[in-house]
Amino acid sequence: MFKRILTYKNNVPLLIRKISNYLSLHSESMKNLINNMNSIFDKYGVKMTYFISTYLIEQEPSIFESFGKHDFGPHGHLHLDYTLVGKQSALEDIYKSVKIFKRFKKEAWIFRAPYALDKIGTDPNLLFEYEKKLGILYDSSINVKSPPWKKIIQP
Repeated sequence: MFKRILTYKNNVPLLIRKISNYLSLHSESMKNLINNMNSIFDKYGVKMTYFISTYLIEQEPSIFESFGKHDFGPHGHLHLDYTLVGKQSALEDIYKSVKIFKRFKKEAWIFRAPYALDKIGTDPNLLFEYEKKLGILYDSSINVKSPPWKKIIQP
């Protein structure tokens, strides 16, 4: 049976996400964390989708092997906040992440924007239009308006 864990609705994966962000600077720790998570997901028949900032792949290309039979996709290159960095920087970050996947002969068919943002700057359509041009079929950031890990501050 196919199951998918949504990180913004389930506390366990959210905790794992926070731990993985803490360990992301240490590729061996990150690979060990992924392997440990996989053993739990496999035990319960859960299919996980991992999203990884591609600067980590540049540091340690073998991290792809850690995902096992689970899905994975780019999460931007440098984990930028696309509402703050400007249109050109955001588009370059997305493009670079897809390019790195292709360099390692991996398909970038799914994407999750850093912080689960669903727009670049203030444009609600630009992110998805650009992803379509790059061949990305799915975006898991869509309709995530207020993730629990990021407080939205109103001006």
